[in-house]
Amino acid sequence: MIFEEVIPKQATETQLHNVYAVLCVIESERLPNDPPPSFDVFRTGFCNVHPMMVSRHWLIRGESGNAIGRIDYSTLRSDENQHLAQVRIGILPEHRRQGIATLALPMLIQLAQAE
Repeated sequence: MIFEEVIPKQATETQLHNVYAVLCVIESERLPNDPPPSFDVFRTGFCNVHPMMVSRHWLIRGESGNAIGRIDYSTLRSDENQHLAQVRIGILPEHRRQGIATLALPMLIQLAQAE
C-alpha cells in the first residue's frame, strides 16, 4: 500500500486524472442521480483552494500501482475553529473491507496532533 501525497499546484496530469477517477466513483455512489463534474471543473476546484483553507491530499495506490482510493485532509486558517480538521477517505468498492483506511489513520492523527 502506497500513500502518495498529491500537491495540487505541482500535480502531474496522471495524478490529477487518478484523483478524479476515484472521485467520480465515490461521488456516483454518494449522489447517484448527479453526474460527476467535468475534469476541467474538478481540476479548477482541486488546484485553486481558498486562502483560508489548508488542504493535503493523497492517492492510495495498491500493490500494482493502480489508484484504489484517496484521502483529503483540510483545516481552516482563521481565528475560529482552529481545533477542527476535516478528513475524507474514499476507497474504491472492490478494495473496501481490507483495512486500508485503518492504515491511513495513524498518519492522519499524527498530522492533526502536529497542528
